[in-house]
Amino acid sequence: MDTIDSNLSSITPSPQAFPQKKWLRTEARTIRPFRYSESLLQKLGTRLYAEDDFVEGDSIQKDDIELERVAPEIRLDFNPASLEEQLGIDSGQVKFIVSVEDKALKQTILALNLTMEECVTDEVVRIPESVCRKLSWIGETKLVMALVLAEDRDAELGEACIAGNWLARKEVGITRVRDTATFPISIVPPGWFKEVGLPTETTYYIEMLSEDLNQPCEQLPEMVKVYVNETVNQVLSRAEESSAGRALVRSIYCDTAATILAVGFENIEPNTELLKNGVLQVVADRLSDATGLATQAITKMAKEPGASKLRALLQAETGLTKALASISFRG
Repeated sequence: MDTIDSNLSSITPSPQAFPQKKWLRTEARTIRPFRYSESLLQKLGTRLYAEDDFVEGDSIQKDDIELERVAPEIRLDFNPASLEEQLGIDSGQVKFIVSVEDKALKQTILALNLTMEECVTDEVVRIPESVCRKLSWIGETKLVMALVLAEDRDAELGEACIAGNWLARKEVGITRVRDTATFPISIVPPGWFKEVGLPTETTYYIEMLSEDLNQPCEQLPEMVKVYVNETVNQVLSRAEESSAGRALVRSIYCDTAATILAVGFENIEPNTELLKNGVLQVVADRLSDATGLATQAITKMAKEPGASKLRALLQAETGLTKALASISFRG
């Protein structure tokens, strides 16, 4: 019996043999396996009808899609030499492709596949009519433009090496006009902020391109642009599942909505009627519905110097305090 006890004690670990267990929080992250550019294609312009102006935003909204007029065109505005500068890739190894996603038909069609030489020769390229006829143009249709590797290549670790790996990408949604004032967010490298005279550590920057915001909602992407530092893109992209992501999105929304209302109402002529379903009317009504305050009270707050009460109201309405407290609670 003593022998058995002795053997058991020799194989039974003492409590000190195991470290104290702790819960570790894990987070899913989308990781690109190689270098790519967030800004290389952002200046591309698109239009749905031949007589429309090109827009650089990420959406084109129309009251009704007139199928007989649909002729999507893309204005190319990038220098192939920048591929070498930003990504270390010769332009001869890259192609510019455009695919069209039809969500109603659940179909994706490769519309264009161009070499860099063709991109330099043609300033404007058009989606072929044969492709347009295959699409329903019902609901949302999306143009996906990308620079991709033309063929496999030998590359260093962290560089694209398989044909089709995309190096820069831009999506433009084509939809019917909705009662919304959603603003586009562009992800840019820290150096972009330096180019516009801001510190490279800037988190986000709201650029107002127009003071007249009593305009249709579909024009909002051309009047207001939000630029976010790519170093926080991982946080932003996980807004639905991350407390930090939700807090960042709400902070950007609060600041942008307050800026829209403050600039818009400051520059509107007295007694001017707000455009039905226009930017100012939609943003003000949305805040009015959420808070129970009359639109006139919100307008008055927007016209106060600094619009500080309006910003505080937006923080409460979006639940920013709760989102920030959740980050603190989780550590």
